[in-house]
Amino acid sequence: MFQFKNDFYSADAFLPTKREKFDAWFAQNRDKPFNLVENLREYGCNDVKLLAHAAVKYRELVREISGNPYEDVFYSCCTLASSTLRDLRMNHLKEKTVAIIPHMGYCKNENQSQIALKYLKWWANVHAKNVLHRDNGGEKTLVFQFSM
Repeated sequence: MFQFKNDFYSADAFLPTKREKFDAWFAQNRDKPFNLVENLREYGCNDVKLLAHAAVKYRELVREISGNPYEDVFYSCCTLASSTLRDLRMNHLKEKTVAIIPHMGYCKNENQSQIALKYLKWWANVHAKNVLHRDNGGEKTLVFQFSM
């Protein structure tokens, strides 16, 4: 069991109205024991129930929007993004047309900040140094697939 202390919550940083509510709650609950294992189990169960209800509702909405009462989005797609793209292809994209490709493309593996790259180039120019980065072949992949 665990006893709460007021300073665990950084209550001094609360706005006055929120601090008043917190102080009232804390006064009622400060002596109640806290069982972390029990609370984590309850949280996990609630999390699973919430996700299950959301999944059922999502399936219902996809069936309603697509007009196909037999559509099972979880059978045909494994992510929300893939189900959205599938809906675009099947219901909204005209035959023999090509989708509009984003400026940076679909298969861009790295999402580098353009501003950061411009800064590195500027800094290298000002200081007459060679700064290694993605655009000049300096990025390396480590054993664990991290790019540096």
